[in-house]
Amino acid sequence: MRLRNRAAVSLVLSLVAGVLAFAPGMGSAQAASDPEFRALALVNASRAQASLPPLRLSAAMSDQLSRPWSANMAATGTLSHNPQVWTIMGSVTPGWTWGAENVGYGGSVDIVHSAFMNSSGHRANILSAQANWIGIGVVASGGRTWVTLNFARTAVALVEDTPVNWGPFGNPESFVPAPGGAVVSGWAIDPDGTGPVPIQVWVDGVLRAYLPAADSRPDVGGVFPAYGAKHGFRVQIPLSPGLHSVCVAVNNTGAGVDSGLGCRAVPV
Repeated sequence: MRLRNRAAVSLVLSLVAGVLAFAPGMGSAQAASDPEFRALALVNASRAQASLPPLRLSAAMSDQLSRPWSANMAATGTLSHNPQVWTIMGSVTPGWTWGAENVGYGGSVDIVHSAFMNSSGHRANILSAQANWIGIGVVASGGRTWVTLNFARTAVALVEDTPVNWGPFGNPESFVPAPGGAVVSGWAIDPDGTGPVPIQVWVDGVLRAYLPAADSRPDVGGVFPAYGAKHGFRVQIPLSPGLHSVCVAVNNTGAGVDSGLGCRAVPV
């Protein structure tokens, strides 16, 4: 796992600027990928824990700044900051008065986010009270996930990237051994609606539970206010003694596809 942060000259580097730049306009943008929305969810969950408002996803920043730079790093196999970041920021983020950039690579978006949060410079950018917009680029190549996060502050209303045609997402937060089995809990949301989504729990390749993610989770509702708080789930699964592979998936409704949320080896 490696990160870069331009405030230092080491393997950890966080790029921050407090200057005003040009803003001639914004171009068209493609929809964010599911890993990019996962990155947004992780960033905003971390901000919620620090009592900070969520960041909004800028279509232009992602399409013209973050995504192309992650693709460049993946193609060259080189972790570095974009030397044109402030020039591009000025062209796609009208009226910006503050900006920052985090770049890193690792085995997954979650691993990179964890590394960001354990690095003081990167964590400061994610938890900055200055930021109100973010651009995200995630590119997977050669077993590595390359991530670029561009942060900005502007009073101008930008074009926001929305989860149109994205599949459901969530977090199976806990797989806890319990007498005679395990308790599995977490949350899940389908961007196509605000209602509960169906959760599947599989044990060793066999479906063992099917339930709605309908428990109240005010913390999740605070990060994703458009979808409400009724998206939590908790279920106890009877298990025989031994080590079991427990997996959680969520059924898609509307556009998108079913999503696997993750697996864990659970000893009983």
